[in-house]
Amino acid sequence: MKPAPILVLGYNRPDYLKNLLEFLKDQKNLRLYISIDGPVLNNPRDEFLVKECQKLAIESKEWAETKLLFSGSNNGCYLGVTKAVDWFFANEEFGIILEDDLVFDSTAITFLTHGLSQFSKNVEIGAICAFSHLSPHSISDAPISTQMVSFPSSWGWATWRDRWAKLERDFSSYSYPLFISRSIKYGGLSGVRTWLQIRKRLEDEKLDSWAYRWLLTHSRYGWKVVVPSRSLITNIGFRQDATHTKNNKPILGIQSFIKEVSTPKFIFSNHIDQDYDRFLLRNIYGVIPIGEKIIAKIKSVFNKGIKI
Repeated sequence: MKPAPILVLGYNRPDYLKNLLEFLKDQKNLRLYISIDGPVLNNPRDEFLVKECQKLAIESKEWAETKLLFSGSNNGCYLGVTKAVDWFFANEEFGIILEDDLVFDSTAITFLTHGLSQFSKNVEIGAICAFSHLSPHSISDAPISTQMVSFPSSWGWATWRDRWAKLERDFSSYSYPLFISRSIKYGGLSGVRTWLQIRKRLEDEKLDSWAYRWLLTHSRYGWKVVVPSRSLITNIGFRQDATHTKNNKPILGIQSFIKEVSTPKFIFSNHIDQDYDRFLLRNIYGVIPIGEKIIAKIKSVFNKGIKI
């Protein structure tokens, strides 16, 4: 199957971008889009790094059908990504979105392409993701099954123009009563509190994030996300020049690109993995059930009383 169109998102990390483009260079029949966000104002080093990324993007025209989008100034995380994806879907009906700090094997591209085809007419699916929080990236020719979960990942994903068109940008048509009624399905009352706080920060422009808007879009429409039984992608961008991943968090899975030896069998299913959702709510979004919080508080007070 011909690979789905691919959008590559870059900014000021030419080493990562070069690695990604060198890998994609071996993909046949590739239709490539590359967006490079602009430099921060009055930052010579940023200007230099962005120009290096632009050079790499221009060079890709020698080996792939490529379209380029360069910004003259820095748009930040939300506008930088949304403008790029808007541009991408102005030209394509579906496609794959890859950030520059990802490492994967060809299976990821194949999986995302097949997923786009498999679920194109299922309007209950918002995205296909090649990353799984529960399974590190490993190389295997064993069949890859899928689960449906509630939360999208920004580490190697794919979607369709009509889904992206519903991205929650300013919440003007999303009333608070409706928002609460949708949000309570994702973590109960404790979840509502978390999602309300995130929405408020987005509305007040205190949180520069496209990914949370995409997540809240999924909760609004009740969309599910298709994820593989094992991760096909690893994020290696945990260093100081990252936008959101500045810690020294251990990298899960491989740390270099692997060319596909054989294509594993994909077993697409409609199985909803509630354990996966519970894991993300607790460990990624910090949503702890109200009852559990109350019990912990009572135990804390009781233990203090004993010490007295």
